[in-house]
Amino acid sequence: MTAINHRKRAFCSPESQFRHPQYVLRDSELSYDDKIAVLRNWKLGLVQRQMAGEDGPETADVASQLTAITQAIRELRQTQ
Repeated sequence: MTAINHRKRAFCSPESQFRHPQYVLRDSELSYDDKIAVLRNWKLGLVQRQMAGEDGPETADVASQLTAITQAIRELRQTQ
């Protein structure tokens, strides 16, 4: 996968590109700003699904995913 395709997919659908928010932090192809944007997009998508009341197997795990994303953003900012 090219770097451009990777970035595009990471921005559009982070949850399909990364198994856990920590993997975003380890991605060497993304800049600091890219990583922040990817994590924010991921968080926004989860919040939107939660507000829309979408049910699914991942619904029960949304709170832990949001916590993990918030922690990843915090760690990333501390390293900057």
